[in-house]
Amino acid sequence: ESLPSSCQSFLMSATMSEEVEGLTSLVLHNPALVKLEEPRTESEGTLAQFTIHCKENDKFLLSYALIKLKLLPGKTIFFVNHVNRGYRLRLFLERFSIRSVVL
Repeated sequence: ESLPSSCQSFLMSATMSEEVEGLTSLVLHNPALVKLEEPRTESEGTLAQFTIHCKENDKFLLSYALIKLKLLPGKTIFFVNHVNRGYRLRLFLERFSIRSVVL
């Protein structure tokens, strides 16, 4: 089967390389380009990785403290070992009005 003659298509990419632009011209007709610009930060261009070993019961509290004390500049990614754990962390942070998302 084929697609209907009129359908809505989305192509999303974190970067606009030549390959992505080529694909855009092949797949999309009259595309609208949306650029999301983040405000520049002093820590831009730097990436740091930290590992902290602590007791299971202290992990959420430690995450909260690191965020509230601004010990982690810029945006932060917390890795968890299960999707359920990610949602639990998100709900915990939302109690303190800290915006978060589970990816």
